[in-house]
Amino acid sequence: MRQERLTRDDIEAALRAGGCLHLREVERATLETDGRITIVLRRRDSDKDSGPPV
Repeated sequence: MRQERLTRDDIEAALRAGGCLHLREVERATLETDGRITIVLRRRDSDKDSGPPV
């Protein structure tokens, strides 16, 4: 981050803009050639949260 002159605030703003509330939700964060930060969220497994099928 230091080499690219990114601050923690820059990263946190990109995470929020990408719809991320928690760092554990991030699959990948990429610094693009135009300076934007692209956030890819982990897949949400809705079946795991809803319990066994009935």
